[in-house]
Amino acid sequence: MSDNYTQLYYHLVWATKRRYELITPAIEGSLYDYISTLCREMDVRILAMNGMPDHLHIACCIPPRWAVSNFIKNVKAKSSYFVNRMDGDKHFLAWQPGYGALTFSKQELDVVVNYVRRQKERHQANSLIPSLEKCGAEDDALASRANDNATLPTTE
Repeated sequence: MSDNYTQLYYHLVWATKRRYELITPAIEGSLYDYISTLCREMDVRILAMNGMPDHLHIACCIPPRWAVSNFIKNVKAKSSYFVNRMDGDKHFLAWQPGYGALTFSKQELDVVVNYVRRQKERHQANSLIPSLEKCGAEDDALASRANDNATLPTTE
C-alpha cells in the first residue's frame, strides 16, 4: 500500500483514424465496457466516458505510476485490437496517433464530467468547448479539410 496521496483529474480525448465514423452503435457499448474494464485493471477511475462516432472523451483519475501517454497508448492499442476481433472480425476500429490531455481541478469536476456525459447533445447543439475537443496536430490538419470529416469511404 502506498503512502502517497494524489488528486489528479484528467480530461482525455482521442479520435478515430482520419476522423472516420468508426464508433458505430453496434460497437459503442462493448467498446466503452471494454475500456472501463481496462481502466479498472490499471486502477484508473473513470468519472465519465462518452463520445461521437469519430472520437472518445474520458474524464478520469490516473494514478501517478502511469504516464498519461503510456496509459492512452495502452487503452488505444487494446481497445482497437478488441473491436477488430469482435463478432468474427466484422468490425473495424483504428485510432489516429495523437490525443488531447488536460488536467482540471476538483472545482471544475462537475463541468468536465457533464461535458463528457453530454457529448452527443453538445455536438448536436454545436455547443462545444474547443479546448476539450482538441486531439492533436493530425486532428488540426484534418479539421482544415472539410471532406475528411465525413464517413468512412465505401468501395464500390
